[in-house]
Amino acid sequence: DWSSDVSSVLDHLGDSALPFMQTAVPVLSLGLSSDHLLLGFEPNTCPPLSKVMDELLNDEEAKAANAKWLQEINEAHTRFDTRPDAFGLGALGDTLACEKADGRQLPVSEDSALYRAAIEAKDFGISHLNGHPTIAQIGATPFYSVLVDILSSKAQTGKMKISDAASPFLGTPELHEDTRFVLLSAHDSTISNLLGFIGLNDGKQPPFASLLAFELWREPSGEFTVSVLYNAAEKPVPGCSSDPCSLEAFQRIVDDKKVPGGYLPYCGKETSSAASGDAGRGIQAAPARRLGQPEETDDMESGDAHDELLQLHDGRRGRVAGMRSLEPWQDLAAEEGSPEMAGI
Repeated sequence: DWSSDVSSVLDHLGDSALPFMQTAVPVLSLGLSSDHLLLGFEPNTCPPLSKVMDELLNDEEAKAANAKWLQEINEAHTRFDTRPDAFGLGALGDTLACEKADGRQLPVSEDSALYRAAIEAKDFGISHLNGHPTIAQIGATPFYSVLVDILSSKAQTGKMKISDAASPFLGTPELHEDTRFVLLSAHDSTISNLLGFIGLNDGKQPPFASLLAFELWREPSGEFTVSVLYNAAEKPVPGCSSDPCSLEAFQRIVDDKKVPGGYLPYCGKETSSAASGDAGRGIQAAPARRLGQPEETDDMESGDAHDELLQLHDGRRGRVAGMRSLEPWQDLAAEEGSPEMAGI
């Protein structure tokens, strides 16, 4: 019998399917309250967001949605014991979408008013909460702080480095300078939050297996530019005067959108050392560990580096936020006069 718990499955498998003395790509995990990078918008991670969330659950848009779907909300609450508002109806819509994607028989007809309203409410709920400009500004600040660090470092030195100011958000062993691939796997709520930060929230729940990627290019002029791709479609960066957006302009846009005063102080997680400027040691994040590895081991080094780093959060969805950086550009074939990809 196979468990749905990823850690349990890996413990069972071990390295039995791999060649002798070979290991799989390192998979690192974090506790919920320590994952500022991907779950910075969660009240469990940033407690002050509870108040912001409560306000959004009861604002004018939420009240209008409750009135619009009043009949369907009552039906969903009666039949499925959902929360008696638009967000409870949306949660039902999320479940129905999952059941449909899995090929299961639905408890309601797709032609019914309840089904249609639940699917609409699903999009409204995630967009109104996770993708809301205020929640996105706060929750996505850690991710974009690390992203800009990686892109800027890669452009300046060809190496991948994280500054002291951004390192607390990573929560994993420091990225090795020569790391070529970083994959961050999360839920639809994370994707919506990251899209909301840069003004790309389209009001829809990110579909299954969504991919948000950031590409770093070196143009023939020597200028570095950043391209944003969402599900294989390139998206112009709102607020950027050029397309693709220059790295300098992208960094300025991110800096302007970060939560004023800093994410850690806002969330009440900064210690006196961080307040004095030592942001790299400002919080004691729970150490990341490889799945299948004990919670603590005496010989585990927090600075252990790997050529490839994969941070995976066990979840039922396959939505992914990706940051990848490739090796020096001269190793990549490029047509004369065309831009060279420096990283994704």
